[in-house]
Amino acid sequence: GDLVAASSSLKTVKLYTTDSLQFTGELKGHRDAVKDLRFSKVSNGSMAMTVGERSVVRWDTRSMKGEPLKVPIHGDVNSGDISCDGAMMAFGNGNDVVVYDVRNLSSPLINLDGFHTDLITRVRFHESSPSILTTG
Repeated sequence: GDLVAASSSLKTVKLYTTDSLQFTGELKGHRDAVKDLRFSKVSNGSMAMTVGERSVVRWDTRSMKGEPLKVPIHGDVNSGDISCDGAMMAFGNGNDVVVYDVRNLSSPLINLDGFHTDLITRVRFHESSPSILTTG
């Protein structure tokens, strides 16, 4: 079902059901504060991504297990998103944008560098067109 997330000061994210606010689990594994969390719109809440200052993790919210993305983090990571079809994940890495195919987290699909001159603070896919990505 639908989940709501609450980031804690302990570098974790607690998950609750939206209908009864019953605690369902906790996402643990970040070494730093969690700055952004996005649920996949097509996985019924079973896939999520969290963004910390120096890490990005894809989560299976059914098992509460996370898989860190294998990318060198060279700047602050403040925001990320999952495409509306659930096929891609993207995040700002300093002033670069990194895009992954969710089926292969071993290397990025594309690394868009040189598009920003300052730190990226927001990354969002279009809500109905998975090929449109906005960053700022």
